[in-house]
Amino acid sequence: MSYQVEEIPDIDTKDWRLKIVGCVEKPLELSINDIEKMPSTNLKTEVVCLQGKTISGTWTGIPLKELLSKVKIKENPSYIIIQAPSGYAEPLNLQETLSDGVMLAYKFGSEPVAKEHGGPLRLVASEKYAYKSVKWVIVIELVADYKKGYWEKKGFPTS
Repeated sequence: MSYQVEEIPDIDTKDWRLKIVGCVEKPLELSINDIEKMPSTNLKTEVVCLQGKTISGTWTGIPLKELLSKVKIKENPSYIIIQAPSGYAEPLNLQETLSDGVMLAYKFGSEPVAKEHGGPLRLVASEKYAYKSVKWVIVIELVADYKKGYWEKKGFPTS
């Protein structure tokens, strides 16, 4: 059984932007070059798929908590929704995303994250199933209310 949700999008990194919106006073829009200029960190982890497949290795990127510190959060949101170009989206508990095991990765090993693995930017949530580690991230929305993600609507666990 295949859990493929979407085809690999054709993303031109020159035009690609990450937007942080929602319960923030200062929405943010960044290019991949902007993100790569920020202080980075490495995270060695396995991303575990519900099918049992794993991607093991070292990811390089920016911890999500560091990126969120650049926007002024308002209205005490409890969740973030990570969105991909096709409309695919997954929610995460905001407090859980502030751990060291959650990052926006732009490198895997010494190479940029490959398109089939979510490049130019993907979420890596080391304590969650792979479907929470959204590929091809384009929007991070901070919200007050929980909205089920694609796989949760199909009965998969929320974590």
